Amino acid sequence: KRRTRTSFSPDQKRELTNRFESNPYIKSSERRALAAKLGLPDRVVKNYFQNRQGLIDIIR
Repeated sequence: KRRTRTSFSPDQKRELTNRFESNPYIKSSERRALAAKLGLPDRVVKNYFQNRQGLIDIIR
């Protein structure tokens, strides 16, 4: 069964963007802590970082 698409709140989006800009490659322990802080599943945070990394590669 597929999950519904996650809509980030403005605060969640801001935190994810700030963390990505400071370091686009997050450690799994940091990712789990960030997911818990934001109230999101770990997999959603992982996918966010992977997708953003892919966009950076496309732009280059």
